[in-house]
Amino acid sequence: MKHLLCLCPVFLLTLEPILAEKPFFENRVQLLEAKNLGLAENKVPIYHGRKLIHGQRHEAIEGHFRLGTRRNYPLLFADLVANGRLQLTYAKRNGRSGRLGTSVATSPAYRTTQTLDLLPDINRVTVYAKGIREDYRSKITASFPGAASIALEHGIEGLQVGRTRFKLETRFTTVADIALARGEEVVANDRFRVLTLSSMFADNERFDANQIRYEALGGAVATLNLRNSTTRDQRLFPRALPVGSWIELVKGRGSSWNPDGPTIRVEIKNPGGLQLGIQGFLAASTDPNFDSLAVWLEWIDAPDTIPSGTELDLEFEAVATPPL
Repeated sequence: MKHLLCLCPVFLLTLEPILAEKPFFENRVQLLEAKNLGLAENKVPIYHGRKLIHGQRHEAIEGHFRLGTRRNYPLLFADLVANGRLQLTYAKRNGRSGRLGTSVATSPAYRTTQTLDLLPDINRVTVYAKGIREDYRSKITASFPGAASIALEHGIEGLQVGRTRFKLETRFTTVADIALARGEEVVANDRFRVLTLSSMFADNERFDANQIRYEALGGAVATLNLRNSTTRDQRLFPRALPVGSWIELVKGRGSSWNPDGPTIRVEIKNPGGLQLGIQGFLAASTDPNFDSLAVWLEWIDAPDTIPSGTELDLEFEAVATPPL
């Protein structure tokens, strides 16, 4: 279990492979590779066809796909199964793809009186891929030991030039009572994060996201622009704001850092009966290698204590498109 005392989940992700591996699955339109990328988390067992991939543990699965008549297989996703995150990008018409940027942390995270339990322990990963078409799904079994079990599923929903869609399913089951923090500054604001977008905003010229957009209740679209003048080391909204059906981290034009990185939208398909709001945090760091920006869906009406045996089932769709 990962315990953090800070308000914002901040990680340095190095997406350069340490060891090249042969694909463990390929057909005429896709190629899947198990990778070790130098993540902070431990490597985990990943199975495909009931066999441990390459007979060893890994941190991630990278998916390369051929779209249209081009012969090359551009990278469209990195499923960072060692920590439950997912990075998506989009295919270009020239047969290449945009660089990776914003990631989606699909596991819930919660704050007690002691810590922010941010990332669960990953126990096992099973990958499903077969046939001659685009086909990928990962099932991640994880836990906050002694508190909750978690099942995460990431799977391709649709691929086309300029748009990559993944279905995300989450089941969070408590195995003991979980007493959440009760401080006024966190209640209905930052004590149970259902899903988190992790990104980077260093300054006006270096960013993976420089705009936060979301659908408010009632259907209106609201926007928060990030600038050099944006206050750092504090939450982005006075309180978590109720949302409608989606939130989005926009990659605008003008960034010298990964200029073709994706805009990432999360569509809420099934909130599991929870009232959800949007909240965020911008850390002080202006190092572009540092994930300084976190935006999350907050369970606004979470009880002070989540009883043992509670089961939350949620469904989302993550969509990667070119910069706006």
